[in-house]
Amino acid sequence: MNIYNATEDARIVTFNNFSHIIGPGETKAFSDDAGRFIIMKHSCYGLVSLEYGDKDEAKYGSLSEFKKAKKLEGLKLYKDFTEHCLKQEQMFPRENNVKNGGEVELSNTQVPYFQSKLKEIDALIRNTPGKEQPKVALPDKAPEKRRGRPPRKVLNVNVSAAPDTSPPVS
Repeated sequence: MNIYNATEDARIVTFNNFSHIIGPGETKAFSDDAGRFIIMKHSCYGLVSLEYGDKDEAKYGSLSEFKKAKKLEGLKLYKDFTEHCLKQEQMFPRENNVKNGGEVELSNTQVPYFQSKLKEIDALIRNTPGKEQPKVALPDKAPEKRRGRPPRKVLNVNVSAAPDTSPPVS
């Protein structure tokens, strides 16, 4: 199985206590079980499988077009993962403020790093060569589920129980 690194970052992957470095834009061959494991664990970092067959040849026409489509797929997965990490990191100061009751310096978080990484990924997606961006079927994101019970709906509320909002009479 061929693994392709679609990002501009070198990735270190480990399988059976052997570490492999996949450089930016590099394709490396692995055994099928190692390839499946690496894709399962590291696809969120922009690693994709380059398995080119007859169906792909009929759909894309050439290996270079297929590689461009896979690069776009890997970059979108990496962008989604980075956005998720940014959201988690933005929650950290709020949780710390509630816990400690004070301000948290931005230098303690990785928010600027993730924001710059997102800009870099967007630039890579925009600069992907090709006349037309091929449609790649990515797994649809499930809508975020709200945790806990749904709010209760109150019916037939007595109007006289509402608080008095009229100005005080002197």
